[in-house]
Amino acid sequence: MAIDGFFARVAEPPTDEGLAPLLRKLAGARGLRKGATSDEIQALESRLGVKLPPSYTRFLGITNGLRKGKNSLAFLPTSKVAWFRDVDRAWIAAYRDEGADVPHLEDALRIAGPHDGEVYLLNPRVKTKSGEWEAWRFSNHLPGETRYASLRALLESLADGD
Repeated sequence: MAIDGFFARVAEPPTDEGLAPLLRKLAGARGLRKGATSDEIQALESRLGVKLPPSYTRFLGITNGLRKGKNSLAFLPTSKVAWFRDVDRAWIAAYRDEGADVPHLEDALRIAGPHDGEVYLLNPRVKTKSGEWEAWRFSNHLPGETRYASLRALLESLADGD
């Protein structure tokens, strides 16, 4: 029984615990916006035709977007989140024309930016069993994508100044 309980806890998706303080650290207390309502999140999922990853829905519930911080781009509110291919097709084409192979770039969801040749993306093609999507820091000055296991991992890296 104790083993079953342990595995049940490990399989549970992470809670909001620590996410709000992490976001305040990233953007400062004034960087947070009013959280998105469940209706706004459902409308976004309906518009995109996908079920969003748990860490991103928790993020949106805490703050519907995030103002630009010292170490991060501005995260978009639900009304401006879009597929990268729909808002930055020229950027994708430029990478393709240069012969850069960035798998899943056309399938990525833009959640922050663009600013100074950088965006943050979520990749629905790489998912964990709990439904988390891979997060990317995608920029021209790196160049290409820096990959994180989830949005939470990207946020922690940004908060640490990486």
